[in-house]
Amino acid sequence: MTNGPILLIDAYNVFARAYCVVPLMSSHGHHLGGTIGFMKSLSMYIEKFKPSRVIVCWEGGGSARRRQILPEYKLNRK
Repeated sequence: MTNGPILLIDAYNVFARAYCVVPLMSSHGHHLGGTIGFMKSLSMYIEKFKPSRVIVCWEGGGSARRRQILPEYKLNRK
């Protein structure tokens, strides 16, 4: 493993942006824009930054620990 740059991807953000921007549908009516756009964006970031490693992070489920610390944490999000 080398000590080159690491590319850290906020996957939900990249996917959501692609989903809204790329209006691509399959022949069966499934929305493909998020997936295709995500992969194209990931490829573009790798080409641009040339990292030695890529880490893709998706948001997990709710965090009870964070809500114990701050009850208002993400209170208005759905």
